[in-house]
Amino acid sequence: MSVMKRLTAGLITLFMMLSILLAGVQPVVHAEETQAGEGSNLLEQVKARGEIRIGVSPDYPPFEFIAMKNGKQTVSGVDISLGNKIAKDLGVKATFVTMEFSSLLSSLEAGNIDAIISGMARTEERAKSVDFSTGYQEDEQAIIIRKSDADKIKDKNSFTPDMTVGYQQGALQETLAKEQMANVKQHTMQQIPDLISALQTKQI
Repeated sequence: MSVMKRLTAGLITLFMMLSILLAGVQPVVHAEETQAGEGSNLLEQVKARGEIRIGVSPDYPPFEFIAMKNGKQTVSGVDISLGNKIAKDLGVKATFVTMEFSSLLSSLEAGNIDAIISGMARTEERAKSVDFSTGYQEDEQAIIIRKSDADKIKDKNSFTPDMTVGYQQGALQETLAKEQMANVKQHTMQQIPDLISALQTKQI
């Protein structure tokens, strides 16, 4: 009955921080890399490469989504504009690497991308391995239901064991649903549009 999304505390997860504006702020790296003395020159590597690779899951308009531009599918949105601004201030090109939301953190940790700008909320668990910039958007958590169910579903406590709640894999809402709606059937999917379709066809 619910499509639960990573409604952001609006934090950009950055493997390298906005040192473009804050002189002396060093790139943020994994604890393991810091201890080993590696990864501290990531900003220099990005500049030498002439490119910053930014991971996005483009299924969350208006922050990131796929749009047709000049006959081509193009990643667009608020977060994309922000990523381009960061790249411009660094004097490099922004390359947006699209993937499932659940793959973003592992790709960052593996060094396949340099940053994530994809409406990702900060959690204590995530903060163990990556760092977050200052938040730029705050949203309350919400549950999406069909209009026809508005009379019987008022909040998360309205759900009964025979109902199914859906959420995006790897999103904050997956954790919240498991913690706060443990008595309800749960269904995970990779993409928000797929969750919306499942809601409309009464699969969730």
